[in-house]
Amino acid sequence: MTITKQILVLVFLLLPAGCGLKAGMDQAPFSSEVDRLFESATLLPDHTYYFIGSEMDPDAVIAVDNRFQLRTRVWSRAEANRKLLEQWAFQARTYHGWWNCPYRGVVLLAEDGQKVGVGYSRWTFSVVRRVGPGTIEIYPPVATGLCIRQERLDDL
Repeated sequence: MTITKQILVLVFLLLPAGCGLKAGMDQAPFSSEVDRLFESATLLPDHTYYFIGSEMDPDAVIAVDNRFQLRTRVWSRAEANRKLLEQWAFQARTYHGWWNCPYRGVVLLAEDGQKVGVGYSRWTFSVVRRVGPGTIEIYPPVATGLCIRQERLDDL
């Protein structure tokens, strides 16, 4: 293979790694404590649970502190209980994609740094917006880097 072809192949393989969050969007901080909460199916008191995707095998889960009301068109509210959280933890534990896109826990922070809840997904959480007193919006997580390819494979 010529050097030009090698460079083109390398650019093609690395290009998705540069795609992802838009300028000005910060990634929510990963948290091993949140990982443990979801993996142990710990139901957080004073939190309301929401999911995206199938309720039995969600793409993402959030637990919003009840001090906040979530305004959403994309998140579905879940009647969370220990059995449902165990099902979600099982699905996350047994998920095996081709790329290294593990489920990760994050702390969800408003623009002012106040904790509004936690999230768990293979994708990257980035935006939490206050839209009024006590009301927030949490944008769905997005696939970044090589996980963009995994998301496309999962959709097949």
